[in-house]
Amino acid sequence: MTTNLFRAYCRTMGLPEPVTEYRFGAIASGGPGKGLRSRLKGTGLQDWRMDYAWPDQKVALEVEGGVWTGGRHTRGKGYTEDLRKYSEAAILGWRVIRTTPNELCKLRTLDMVRRALRNARNAESESRSTDTTETNRDLREDPKGVGHAGPNK
Repeated sequence: MTTNLFRAYCRTMGLPEPVTEYRFGAIASGGPGKGLRSRLKGTGLQDWRMDYAWPDQKVALEVEGGVWTGGRHTRGKGYTEDLRKYSEAAILGWRVIRTTPNELCKLRTLDMVRRALRNARNAESESRSTDTTETNRDLREDPKGVGHAGPNK
């Protein structure tokens, strides 16, 4: 129910619809399927899931339940495991927004998602622009693209 409501709010706000339960650890290890356990072990990742994800922009939204009741996300082992999950996600380039169930469908949470998606797109555009600038510079230095700028090099 909450998932459908959150998706509806995203559509209303003009946001792309998120993927739910996105398996970022499995995807980073070559995708789900045969041999996943050994691939995960080889990368040091686990088959972690993001509650809501926009994989193309590497933006995720995690809903931390049990905050006021001493739930899994606030107790020692669960909290420590979440720290590892979020750290590994960051190493892989993910922007992770954390919220509580009460805050999930509020405007401020949707606005954070919108800003994170925008910032991810801007960073991607800047990266492409930098790549193009570097390619142009390389071509000026080596116009034929043969790996050297002239006979003396």
